[in-house]
Amino acid sequence: MIRAAEDPVDQPSPFYYMSLRMQDVTGDGGVLKEVLRHGSGRIIPLTASVSVHYSAYSEYTDRPFDSNVQWNMPRFMKIGQDITLLGMELAMPTMKKGEFSRFLFKPQYAYGVM
Repeated sequence: MIRAAEDPVDQPSPFYYMSLRMQDVTGDGGVLKEVLRHGSGRIIPLTASVSVHYSAYSEYTDRPFDSNVQWNMPRFMKIGQDITLLGMELAMPTMKKGEFSRFLFKPQYAYGVM
């Protein structure tokens, strides 16, 4: 079967285009970061407790499959103890207080292949 060039299967994904402007946190492209609003001070220590607003999206969807933003109440987590996603565990210590960033996680750093 021959596909036309307009076939969406032949087009790079939206996450691919987003990843082009992101920095590699893990060195293997598994966790990518884009700073949307810079924070202040030093990066978060590995022993810190943090409060986080988050929204998690699957590719090709407009609505998050998980979010705490609509509650306007952050989730409090201790790095190294309360964070269930490896990608978040590795991403948090790259941030500063007040920073707003977007991350992309490959499946092995998130929920696995879905």
